[in-house]
Amino acid sequence: MPTIACQTCSRDYLHLDDNAPVPAEGDVTVPLDAWRRHTESLSWREGRTGVRIEAGLNALGDIPNLSRLAAVVVESGTSQPCLSRLMEEAGRLRESGRFNGTLLVRPTPQR
Repeated sequence: MPTIACQTCSRDYLHLDDNAPVPAEGDVTVPLDAWRRHTESLSWREGRTGVRIEAGLNALGDIPNLSRLAAVVVESGTSQPCLSRLMEEAGRLRESGRFNGTLLVRPTPQR
């Protein structure tokens, strides 16, 4: 079973912008808005699919079709209490069977 831990998001995932074309294969993450718009097509592609959220703005339970995701990636810059809250929420969702993926942390890209 995947872990719920604040792991640093590995380079195994290709992190796509909101309107970027999604490859048919390979492991990708998309922003939450893209997941909401294209849930069906993203759910059944080859490879793992994850969604990226800003912890202060989103709760895991607000992600549609959460059970279809391999990972939820929390964009960092996030306070420790916020990460702790997300980990607790992920644990409750795991117990209820709504989330079987991995919770990851990704440093916010420098601009």
